[in-house]
Amino acid sequence: FLLDGIEIRDGKADDPLGSVDQRSGGGIYAFGTYLELQHVHFENNYSVFDGGGFYAAGGGWFASDCSFMNNAAGGSGGAGLLFGKRWSELIDNW
Repeated sequence: FLLDGIEIRDGKADDPLGSVDQRSGGGIYAFGTYLELQHVHFENNYSVFDGGGFYAAGGGWFASDCSFMNNAAGGSGGAGLLFGKRWSELIDNW
């Protein structure tokens, strides 16, 4: 799916006893899908596990001209975490 020109902020994935999808990807949790982001701003998202801004596993990933500010994770990937991706492309992100 495509997200273009939006802001994703103040998301929380903070169920300490939940499954991986309830503890990962404070802004976006994507599993086994094609994800395309253009001009997306991630700010103040948090996950207790991995991928504060986003968590993406399986599928494909493309991000262009996205920004990441003040995202955090208790595990890996404060801005985001790509796990087991078939392909990924990150262009001009900050």
